[in-house]
Amino acid sequence: MKSSYIQQLCPQLNSNNFFYILGLTISILVLLRPETYWILPDTINKALKYGSCLLLGVHLIMTLPKYGKKIPLVLMLITVILFVGLNTDRNYMMFVTAALVFGAKGLSFNNIVKWYFWTGLCFCIVTIIGNQMGLIKSHDVYLDALSSRLSFALSSKRLSFGYVWSTDFATHCFFILLAYWYIRKAELTVKEMLLFVLGAIVILYYTDAKLGAGCILLLPIMTLLYRLTQNTKPKIYAVLIFSIPAFAVLAIAGTLMYQYSNFTWFFVDSVILAGRLRLGNEAIAMYGIPLWGQELRMYGAGTEGKYYNFIDSSFIQLIVIYGIVYAILIILAYTIITYKAYQQKNYVLILAVLMTGISGLIAQHFLQICMNPFLIALIAKHQKKLQL
Repeated sequence: MKSSYIQQLCPQLNSNNFFYILGLTISILVLLRPETYWILPDTINKALKYGSCLLLGVHLIMTLPKYGKKIPLVLMLITVILFVGLNTDRNYMMFVTAALVFGAKGLSFNNIVKWYFWTGLCFCIVTIIGNQMGLIKSHDVYLDALSSRLSFALSSKRLSFGYVWSTDFATHCFFILLAYWYIRKAELTVKEMLLFVLGAIVILYYTDAKLGAGCILLLPIMTLLYRLTQNTKPKIYAVLIFSIPAFAVLAIAGTLMYQYSNFTWFFVDSVILAGRLRLGNEAIAMYGIPLWGQELRMYGAGTEGKYYNFIDSSFIQLIVIYGIVYAILIILAYTIITYKAYQQKNYVLILAVLMTGISGLIAQHFLQICMNPFLIALIAKHQKKLQL
């Protein structure tokens, strides 16, 4: 049993995925670094960027022949993604996204998620240790007793453990545990579920990050849901095929309908959602919804001399920053992923996508390929019986 568990978590590296996996791990580290207070010399940071681009680019070129007659379509989609990257000044992230998604042809998605899990876990542990040793600074915020914001933290301040924000830390923990949950095929033991609950409580206590802690609590709940429905009520998963389009409509409609003068809207937004509806509403009114995306510098709390305009919701970021074309591509891609998963009876993948969407309603990390690997399932191989 123990050897089977270790084998289940152990990632594979071979000649077919060598460039891909090496490029993946380096690009994850490069993209995660701005989420923390890691300080690297500019030359090293550039070397890692260019190195990962070279590795992923070489693998992508080697992979293209596998698409056969679909090569023109793939090249067109890659061009669209890179064009959006140029418009939004997110060239590196968009290239990595395109290379990881389209370079995954013929590769095991389960194995890719394993590499995400171990890379993210090691990065998180090193960041925490570095922060506790004083090598990496932290953005700790003292809680305001007079604030209208709903808080469950018993600690006097929100700790970020080396991350830029405590919410970034909590959400990264969620995506690491979601990767573990997916690798384990949602078959968590009672001990594992209790550890997840304990972890969520600890994170809530120290960070007051309700979304991250709440999403972690969802994992054991989804485990129980999966056990109850996988054989008896499979039609539930047919509805969940459209979870991401539904979340997108919910987020956009709620943001557009928000009224500052309405007490109910104001209460829900200020007390529960920490102003996310208002900020999203202002962003749409101020910047509009472009077709091909736009460059937009966002500033969060603590940025001196700058107007707070940070858009937390992934779905609002998707339309305001990345534009209508890319938003349609992403929503369509996730719908195809869940549809294929339903056909293959891979209900675990459908639930995993559902949970990323729940996180994306309030947080921006749904769009970040360094945290959320499930877009890669569009091309990579995945099946119900996740191989050990």
